[in-house]
Amino acid sequence: MKKPSADTRRKREPHAVLKEELIILSRWQILILLALTFSVAASGLALVDSAQQMRSLHSGLDTLQSKQDRLMAQYSRLLLERSAFAGLQTVEIVASEELNMRFPRKIEAIVE
Repeated sequence: MKKPSADTRRKREPHAVLKEELIILSRWQILILLALTFSVAASGLALVDSAQQMRSLHSGLDTLQSKQDRLMAQYSRLLLERSAFAGLQTVEIVASEELNMRFPRKIEAIVE
C-alpha cells in the first residue's frame, strides 16, 4: 500500500474541515431548533392556562350575575311590600287589629 502523498492530504484536509464545520453548524441548528421547540411548547401551555383562567372567571361572573338578579328581584318585592304597608289604611288596620290600639275618646290638651 502506498502512503498518500502530501498533495493528497491537502486535498482531503479542506473536505475534513468542511465536514467539521457542517457538524458544528448542525449542532447549532439543533440547539436553536430545541430552543424554538421549547419556546413554542411553553407559550402553548401559557395560552392553555390563561384560557382556563378566563373560563373560570367567566363562570364566576355568570354566577354573580345570577345572584345579583335574584337579589334585585327580592329587593323590588320588598319595596312593593313596604309601599303597601306604608299606606294609611293599612297602618290603621294593623294598629287596630294586631296592636289593639284605639283612637282616644277624649282628647286632652296639656299646657305647660
